[in-house]
Amino acid sequence: MKRLEFLRKFILGVTAILLSILSINWISQNTNWFITLEAIKSISSFDIFFLVILYISSFILKILRFNFLQNCLHKSDIKTNIETICIGYFVNLFLPLRLGDVLRIIYIKQKINFPALSSFIVISTEKFYDVLIIFFFL
Repeated sequence: MKRLEFLRKFILGVTAILLSILSINWISQNTNWFITLEAIKSISSFDIFFLVILYISSFILKILRFNFLQNCLHKSDIKTNIETICIGYFVNLFLPLRLGDVLRIIYIKQKINFPALSSFIVISTEKFYDVLIIFFFL
């Protein structure tokens, strides 16, 4: 049983790595690196500082929003909600198809015994708000 579980995890890991390598290869073939480097050189230090502050602010607001939505259905502490969002972001860096959100559902279910369907509803509502905000700014 443990051997089968190890094999399943190994195949999933190798598949994720291969998909990442193929994606990076495809992106690098369709990128003009000279234009990219010139664009990077034209960014000022103030712009970088402003963007870092903006990114950190958006991360904090996302944690507060997720905490509010989560607590509407089931009480949980802010630490668990921060862990949940960080795990989702981290997994989304390496795996395609937003699989970090699926892992968030599993993590919430295991950590605080929250029903998977309710977690799915909370995360779906969060994604809906993301889309609304994007349409607002467009």
